[in-house]
Amino acid sequence: MEKARHEAQAATLHQAMLAIANPTDQARSSWKRGRVAHLSALRRCKLRFMIAQRGFPGRLANALRWLRERKRAEEVHYLPPAAVIEAMNGCNLRCPECATGTAATAARRKGKAGLEDMKSVIDQVCGKCLQVSFHNLGEPLLNDDFYAACDYAVGRGLWTVIHSNLNIRSQDLARRIISCRLCNLVISCDGATPEVYEQYRVGGDVELVFRNLQDIVAEKRRAGRRLPWITAQFLVFEHNWHQMQRFQERALTAGADEILFLPGNRHGAFQSGHAAADLIFRLSELDWVEREPVHLCGDPWDTLIVTYDRGLYPCCFAYRDRDLFSAPREADTGTILERWNGPAYRAARRFFLGRSLARQDLPDPCRDCTRAAACDQGRTSVRAVPTR
Repeated sequence: MEKARHEAQAATLHQAMLAIANPTDQARSSWKRGRVAHLSALRRCKLRFMIAQRGFPGRLANALRWLRERKRAEEVHYLPPAAVIEAMNGCNLRCPECATGTAATAARRKGKAGLEDMKSVIDQVCGKCLQVSFHNLGEPLLNDDFYAACDYAVGRGLWTVIHSNLNIRSQDLARRIISCRLCNLVISCDGATPEVYEQYRVGGDVELVFRNLQDIVAEKRRAGRRLPWITAQFLVFEHNWHQMQRFQERALTAGADEILFLPGNRHGAFQSGHAAADLIFRLSELDWVEREPVHLCGDPWDTLIVTYDRGLYPCCFAYRDRDLFSAPREADTGTILERWNGPAYRAARRFFLGRSLARQDLPDPCRDCTRAAACDQGRTSVRAVPTR
């Protein structure tokens, strides 16, 4: 009887968490933000901001070229609407599924971008891109030059974003974030209590996160600012899914504009050696599943990641020196658009367009990526079908 009662309680709790993750109304929490018929409040805010910026017609023209050429052309004449500038390759936490947090031996050396380097990249992308993010393989708020770079990017008409663990002990943090005119602050926080939060955010302090969030909201209101839009993001794992509702309540009470739930992952590229081979936690089943294969990877057309030392990474699965599609030493030999059309990018695009069937000719990390393997397997299956 007791076992049946516990099972019923667990089932009820599970259904409640599913309802929070997949709201059917206009709730501020969502598992798949933006996959709804109406424009979200964040999208409306971004759209108003972008239209009001000087140079928007040129950025719109670039976005139209992106729509016309992506997944079609080997050489492109656009930059993706959203670019990434890695402000910092290093972190103050030790998350177990992160190549930076675990100090993976194959990972790149740690460093931070200088202000002039970030300004140089911003100057090259601001005429085409709509948005720039300052995070990739590290905690951007550990780089004091981030604030000036963010303010500069907004001045050049770019919507700015960072993902932060917000484990920063600084009495001046809130003022600096508001003063730099950051547009969207995504706070990565995967628990509502220390014992749950610290299972993934190793070395972190969840109470510090919520205090910083409250301070930022208070400073934003004091300054009369609408931005930054604050997204409280929660990665859902088997150890924390039961705290989704409690996290939502705490984050909204502290002043977050929205809650975003995303599936956690494990067995990533730095563990398996294969990009896109990780397992994803499926909330509906409370179990781990393989990442669904993609036969036509969009990253060679959609993803521009500039590392802290001005190298170029092809996707978010890249983390090693050999994964660079353009080395830092090439930064002064051509524009970002020219480098984004370099040999590695063109080889990857050619492969996924079916113009080259030799997977072994692909550069890292594409060669060992499950997406390339799925594409290869699909073509093999097509060739194996007998013709009449």
